[in-house]
Formats: sequence, C-alpha cells, structure tokens
Amino acid sequence: MILFPNAKNIFSKKLEKYINNLQKLFDSMSKSTNSNVIIDSSKSTVYSYILSLLDNVDLYFIHLIRDPRGIAYSRQKRLIQPDKERIIYMEQYGPFRSSLMWDVRNLTSEILWRKDNSHYLMLRYEDFINYPKETIKNILKLINEENKNLPFISDTEVNLNTNHSVWGNPSRFKTGVVKLKLDEEWKEKLKPIDKIISTLITLPLLKKYNYLLN
Repeated sequence: MILFPNAKNIFSKKLEKYINNLQKLFDSMSKSTNSNVIIDSSKSTVYSYILSLLDNVDLYFIHLIRDPRGIAYSRQKRLIQPDKERIIYMEQYGPFRSSLMWDVRNLTSEILWRKDNSHYLMLRYEDFINYPKETIKNILKLINEENKNLPFISDTEVNLNTNHSVWGNPSRFKTGVVKLKLDEEWKEKLKPIDKIISTLITLPLLKKYNYLLN
C-alpha cells in the first residue's frame, strides 16, 4: 500500500462492486426459489466474512471438521468430476498441502466466527454421521427453522432429491434413499509416512478437536 498509494482505493472499489453483485445474486436466489434459507457450501473463510457484510444476509456459520488424515487420504484419490461433459479429474493434493490447508481453514474459521456463538456451530463430520438426524435438528434450531419436515426415513437413512450444488465431492449427485455411514477407509489405506506427515502438521488442532487418539 505504501509503494502503491492508489491500491487501497482500487481494492475498496472492487470489493464494493463485488459485495453489490453478491447482494443481487442472493436476492435473486431467494426470490426465484421462495426460500428463507440458502446454503452456501464454499470453504473460504474470507468469502464467509464478505457474506457477513451483505445487508440482505443474516449469516450463520457451520464449522464442519473432519480428521485431517481422512482428508489427506481423500485428496489423493483419482476421482472424475461427474458434472463435466468430458473426463476431468478432481485436483489431487499431497498430505503436506492438504493438512496445511486444514490448519489454515480451521484456525481462520475460529478466529472469525467462534466468538459469535449465536450464529456459529462447530460440528465434527464423525459426530454428524453417527447422529445425523439429531444434528440436522440442532442446525435448524440454530437458524430458527425448527418446524421442518426432514427427509429421514430412519435415523441413518435419508431420501435425497436432486440438489443444485456446483462444487464438492462427486457423491453429492446421489439421489433416492442413501444410507449415511462413517468413512474411515484412511485408517487402513493411508500410507504410514503420509499419516505421520499429516499428524505432525496438524498436531495442535488434532488435540483440540479430540482426534489424536485416532
């Protein structure tokens, strides 16, 4: 900013334009779907902060955490993106990069949002899978949308309709009755050296989130 005195003004103008465009986008989604709640599954905490600046958005932050070694294993898989017309594989990360990203995302999530308990919920993936129905009810209670018909046909089975997410795991395209089950394949198939790398990089937060014994 010292070397380029106009940079701050340029950035402010671009941010203002971006915020205005986001407000129009969320207004349009709300009107076209007649929905009170819009789920944005983006993983950027910076983006979540920008959303909090919108006049037309009352933002709630669901902080979803998974064991970083499970993520390290998942990010090494060679998966095809099913929403593409031609064969395109999802980007693969090594254990160092995926674990470092895990640290940064979780730390920034806590710094930005944990202080506001009325709009923040920390949730472990493993706990969600073990108690999915109860967890969803807690989320709905947080956002004041309690009286909703949930698509659960049992405590661990859900009847999924087509969704409109544009990014994420290929399993998001599953429809019909889906049984929710814990994916811990990494415990047997993640290479020992990769497990050590991931554990060392994420050790402080592993302890904090009660993952160390895994």
